[in-house]
Amino acid sequence: MEEIFDPLRRKRVALTPEENVRQQFIRYLNEKRGWPLHMMMSETEISLGDVRLRCDVVCYTKNKKANSKAGAFVPKMIVECKRPSVKITSKTFEQIWHYALILKVEYIAVTNGKQTFACRYDQERKQYVFITDIPAYDTGAAAQKDTRLDGKQPDTGEVEQKDTHLDGKQPDTGEVAQKDTHLDGKQPDTGVVK
Repeated sequence: MEEIFDPLRRKRVALTPEENVRQQFIRYLNEKRGWPLHMMMSETEISLGDVRLRCDVVCYTKNKKANSKAGAFVPKMIVECKRPSVKITSKTFEQIWHYALILKVEYIAVTNGKQTFACRYDQERKQYVFITDIPAYDTGAAAQKDTRLDGKQPDTGEVEQKDTHLDGKQPDTGEVAQKDTHLDGKQPDTGVVK
């Protein structure tokens, strides 16, 4: 099997479709959003008491409340990576929402390499809301546009059908998105002639 070097784990790993997406997203976070490699971890296990969570990518920031001698870092964003054939739906978000609430991270992102969605925790609403950009490291600030119109978390386990698409358009198939949102802005080569 082919391998790829993971700069976060500092070793070669099997190049599965999901791993390829993870490595592309790590590169995007580092090169385009300014996240230093030493402030990210991939395939990491986080323990909180008896709860153990395995996250695809965790982006950390310095804990401003921590003693400077402790050098404590806190998770700022977690990323769930899926292989390109997995459509991003509310089911895809369930695992990461659960992790995010336990870890109390400000940002979450889900990507399959073709589509990427991000959310920010809204302190006033006490819920995650969709945002239009991935947060940059330097400020941790992403575009703060809330694309949910009703401001409520769906209780059906399905993604709200009204205006949950990052570009503000209504998806027509009940899936989260149809638009190509490839990280480098290029159309992915699917081998299909249009």
